[in-house]
Parts: sequence; structure tokens; C-alpha cells
Amino acid sequence: MQQFLCVTIVLLFAVLSNVQSDMSKETEKILADIGICKNETGASDADIEELHNRGIPTTKVGKCFNKCMFNRLEILKDGKLSPEGLIKVIEMDKSDLRAKDGKTLLDSMKDIIGECNKVTDTDECELTAKLRTCLNVAAKKREICPNVF
Repeated sequence: MQQFLCVTIVLLFAVLSNVQSDMSKETEKILADIGICKNETGASDADIEELHNRGIPTTKVGKCFNKCMFNRLEILKDGKLSPEGLIKVIEMDKSDLRAKDGKTLLDSMKDIIGECNKVTDTDECELTAKLRTCLNVAAKKREICPNVF
């Protein structure tokens, strides 16, 4: 029994190390950013899970965690939506989301960004929540996917 347990533990570590070595640099950076933002904002696991599930944050801490991630991913620069940063993040997503007109999400980004780059708020935590809402509404109009951002 003890021998079986040891073999199981060794196999588990081997699998985990392979999974970790297969992780892309972008994924590693995002995971590091999540840790940094969690520590910086005091976000709970529930706040992080809400964003992971593509929900719009409702708590101040959740919104500030979202802001921190937007800043670290360079989606927000100088208090404004950064089209270049957003497109860079969209390019990391390998899914083939398409609008009703057949355009990919990436192809639709110019129009979506055009709708949302006018969103403002002096509170960057609130701003990023408003931006996510706008981006999701704009994507939904194009029948891409609800809550894609």
C-alpha cells in the first residue's frame, strides 16, 4: 500500500511538471499577474472566479482587481482603453469566435473598440467595469458571444 502511494505521488508530480512546462509564457505571466493583483487589491477567490467566469465585477475590490489586471495586461493605459493592448490579449485567445457576419472576434475588434473607446470614469476601478460591460454589449450586438470579455 505504501509503495502504491509513493508511485502515485511520483506520477502526480511528473504530470504536474509536464503541465507546467507546457504552459505558454503568456499563461505564466497572466498567472503571475493574478497573484500580484490579488495581493495588491485584497481580492478574494470569489472575486477572481467572477472574472474568470467573465462576470462583470460588482464589488469595489473585484473592480479594482479587474483594473489591476487591465493595467498589467496593458488593456488600460493612462486611464484609457488601449486598443493595441486589447488586441494583443485577444490574439492570445485561440478560440474561433465569429460574429453573425462571419467576422472573427479579432476582425470585429475595430468596430467594438470604436464603440467603447469613449467610455470614461475618473475612478479607474469603475472605468474597467464599464469598459467590460461596453465590450460585452458590443460583442453581443454582433452575436459573437455573451460576456466574451
